[in-house]
Amino acid sequence: MSRSRWRLVRVLVTGSTGFLGRHVVRTLVDAGHTVRCFHRPTSDLAPLADLAVTFAEGDVLVPGSLKAAVEGMDAVIHLVGILRERESTFEEVNVGGVRHLLEACERAGVPRVVHLGALGTSERHPTRYARTKAVGEKVWRESDREYVILRPSVVLGPGGDFTERILALIRRYRRVPVVGKGQNQIQPIWIGDAIRAIGAALQAPGRRTWELVGPDRLTWDAFVLRLAGGMGLSRRLRHIPAGLARAVSSVGALVGREPTVTRDELFFLQRDLVGRAEQFQDLVGEPSAPLETWLPRLFP
Repeated sequence: MSRSRWRLVRVLVTGSTGFLGRHVVRTLVDAGHTVRCFHRPTSDLAPLADLAVTFAEGDVLVPGSLKAAVEGMDAVIHLVGILRERESTFEEVNVGGVRHLLEACERAGVPRVVHLGALGTSERHPTRYARTKAVGEKVWRESDREYVILRPSVVLGPGGDFTERILALIRRYRRVPVVGKGQNQIQPIWIGDAIRAIGAALQAPGRRTWELVGPDRLTWDAFVLRLAGGMGLSRRLRHIPAGLARAVSSVGALVGREPTVTRDELFFLQRDLVGRAEQFQDLVGEPSAPLETWLPRLFP
């Protein structure tokens, strides 16, 4: 994202200290944008300490903190969302937080929002996570804002929670556990490409939804074995019946232990997460990178 290509804007980034957020902030600053980082009181600001940014402390569950944060901004990049319920529920964050942000943008006159959705969600989805993500997107569609919704597949990069969890499984087990038959398909996307798409969305035509997927479509079995090969490990797969995996997850929840994989995550692990790779090129101007070009960068 070069300075000559894009109009420079004042942008608020929610979720600025997360895995994706801190990379987005750095890229925006490098491109010359004026960035304000919205963060919770407990967030670790160290990864952003060397950047010329301003900070706004608050929480998407507290409308007043958002109203102050969006003042004077040209756009908001909304990256806040939860995959697991800990301190807050899916409904509170994935829906309520979006509504609070919309109200703040309306009051402050912020015209544009880039919203990070998720691939494979719908209001009739069997899981609460996916339903709330879909309703969160609907909030923007029913508004008068110039929204851009991005729906990524699995985003991989060093330090990412999903990346580290799957790599840890491969390191630990000679027979890597895979839920179900392992024939469901995914199209993982490199974090660098996801960041470029978010930056491009600041200038893209409004009131649009874009799918963010890589060019490689492969089964879950093939994906795990490609990762193992990249790590220089010889691994076999052990397929775990979905019913058994759900039972184990439920028992962990009953005894107060956070499961390695939640019931909602188990559902997604058995479904295709694929999309239209050409949409990335339409948005960014060039295709997303194939798996073989970035796979070695997952293994420091």
